[in-house]
Amino acid sequence: ARVSGAADFRRVTIRAMAPTKRTAAGAGLAATSPGKSTRRARATRDAKIDRVVACLGAEALMPPTVPRRVLAMLAAGAPHAFAEERHPLQDRILRHIRDVFEQAASGLAARLSDEQAVADGKATEIEAAVTKAASLAAEIVACETAIADQETAVAEAEAAVASAGRERQSAEAAKKSKQNEQAGVTKQLDALKALLGGSLNALVEEEFATPQDAQKACSKFVKDMERIGAEESLLASAPAVLLKPKDQR
Repeated sequence: ARVSGAADFRRVTIRAMAPTKRTAAGAGLAATSPGKSTRRARATRDAKIDRVVACLGAEALMPPTVPRRVLAMLAAGAPHAFAEERHPLQDRILRHIRDVFEQAASGLAARLSDEQAVADGKATEIEAAVTKAASLAAEIVACETAIADQETAVAEAEAAVASAGRERQSAEAAKKSKQNEQAGVTKQLDALKALLGGSLNALVEEEFATPQDAQKACSKFVKDMERIGAEESLLASAPAVLLKPKDQR
């Protein structure tokens, strides 16, 4: 229905705007030939009108306050005529088109201003985000450096603990060796005390009933002394001394 109405409007407008034939005598001018309007001028004019019509059909560019049917009628009535050939109604249509375009230009300028404000706001947000990202990156680098330092400190502490552990093991081994050595000395000392308080004392005091018993005890004493590491020169002379009677020593 809208297309039909626009077409009817265009037909009526064309008929109304058709230039009235005037004779040269009535106009007071010499008759002119249609050939003076060159094809190039008509093509340029038609191309401009076609662009105007295309803009009127672009709803995104047109002001929202102008109904679509009005835009369609203006597009249908856009005059394909030179200024000197226009009908007064065509001039009125052109004025309406100019008003619509001025409103459109004003609306587009306001929209552009709003979009520019939004873009500026986004640019500010992006700049702030970039600054924050740079700050976070610096913090990350600082944290990584701190972590590396801590890892180095932990490695050094672990090395120190390992060294202390080895030293402790060495000290414990030395302690155990000393304890074993002390135990051996204690054992030898106990054995020596047992010898001194046992067979040696019996030999010195002549407590054996027969010389044979004394000889056995002396041999055993010499062997026991050999086990605990007594000097061989002393042990070699021990039987001769221990087996003598007390009054002959």
